[in-house]
Amino acid sequence: MWIAVLGIWVVVFGIFQYLKLVQKNAFAKHLPLLNASYPIVGNGLMLIGKPEHEKFQNFRKLTSIDYPLSRFYLGPRVMVGTTEPDIAQQILTDPVWMDKPFIYEFFKLPYGLLTSKYDIWKHHRKALSPAFNMKILQSFIPTFEHFSQKLVDRLAVHPAGTTIDIDTDVTTCSLEIVLQTTFGYDASKLTECKEIGSSIERYFHFISRRVMNVHHYSDFIYSWTEDYKQSQSLRVYLENWAKFLLNEVAHRYAERSTKPRENDDVRKPKIFVDELYTNKMIKFSDEELVHQAFTMVGAGTDTSSNSVAFTLLSLGMYPEVQQKVYEEVMRVYPTDESEFTPESLKQLEYMEMVIKETLRLFPVGPLILRQSVADSTIAGLFIPKGNIFGIDIFNMHRRKDIYGEDADQFNPERFSPERNKDRNPFSFLAFSGGARGCIGIRYAMMSMKIMVAYMVKNFVIKSKLKNEDLRFKFDIILRVQNGYLVQLEKRPKTH
Repeated sequence: MWIAVLGIWVVVFGIFQYLKLVQKNAFAKHLPLLNASYPIVGNGLMLIGKPEHEKFQNFRKLTSIDYPLSRFYLGPRVMVGTTEPDIAQQILTDPVWMDKPFIYEFFKLPYGLLTSKYDIWKHHRKALSPAFNMKILQSFIPTFEHFSQKLVDRLAVHPAGTTIDIDTDVTTCSLEIVLQTTFGYDASKLTECKEIGSSIERYFHFISRRVMNVHHYSDFIYSWTEDYKQSQSLRVYLENWAKFLLNEVAHRYAERSTKPRENDDVRKPKIFVDELYTNKMIKFSDEELVHQAFTMVGAGTDTSSNSVAFTLLSLGMYPEVQQKVYEEVMRVYPTDESEFTPESLKQLEYMEMVIKETLRLFPVGPLILRQSVADSTIAGLFIPKGNIFGIDIFNMHRRKDIYGEDADQFNPERFSPERNKDRNPFSFLAFSGGARGCIGIRYAMMSMKIMVAYMVKNFVIKSKLKNEDLRFKFDIILRVQNGYLVQLEKRPKTH
């Protein structure tokens, strides 16, 4: 009897909740729905159980350049999507759309800059931004050089022509750089950089699997899955490592206080960990310290390494482009003693065009999601508070009306000053955009230029892969399913 009553109550409650969602989603019902959607799972059947590359291809079908706005459903929640730069600009610059939706909660980092809610983020971002000023970035150049040389040395042991996945060694290099520049920690003490880098990648992979499987959105259901057990194991490993890292540097800061100490030099630039421990605006709690460390090491390593790996793969696929990059590098840095400076790095104009074209075709973050904190009107559509908007960067970056009929092809000249000057800056969102854009964009560009310069000075990079061979998967960041496969030959020294 009681079981029957309970069953009826559950059914009635479920129907009531579903009808509430239908009513909540009604504002978008007249928008184009490009693929079949079903109750509860939404568009999830396009993703559940599909091979990784097919999931990504289906994900691309959720929006279209034929419509300024469309709708899709992740689970029962409606999301409005666009590939229009003007609409993206409105979303990314309007304070109403500064919040992150529920999917970012899957990271379990409520205090990290990448994943925190708006009220937390705005205070933390303001407090930590000084750690990325140009004076500090300039001081990092020797570190970028040192670990780029270590990358070259590691790769030099491979026999000429051996096929390798360049991402593995580039990830190690990026991790070493992040540890030294953001925490002042000497990565040479570590023997497990590759394991840490691999664990970061696998942890993000499990989060992406959860995003792609709407039946795992419930914490209760997810907690019974094998994915949960494996992701928790990785999470514990990485969080313990973040705590170890903080403990290793904590002795420098005998007392955490927002009040300046008598012997503090307020003019001395502070790296990221300095701002965490001695910030004058916020006294970060132990949990906040761990979340910021986890975010900076995880996101900083994975995004930088992925961008460099894609760039090196592109140079291998397009030898004529690589030759032009090499000639420019040798013109700016003709000897091994040539000095890297912010000014000289600006002279690598063609290389910057190559990096941007790489990130146009292969954006690290192919999709941006935002949630509104108040009612908003976008492109004539009234969107009530609390709804979610998706900006499809991957498809936007390949719009032929913006980038030409050959938008699917690799052509660095697309970013020449002449061709780029009239383009909406929000048509290129490799580093996101607006107030919640990447805090380390200048850091990333400087480190990438130096790593690429060291690589082309020392190796001829080749690849048997072609652009059309690449199969992508969505692992929170964009990845190549078949690997970043290249062959390296030592470049003869010129005198």
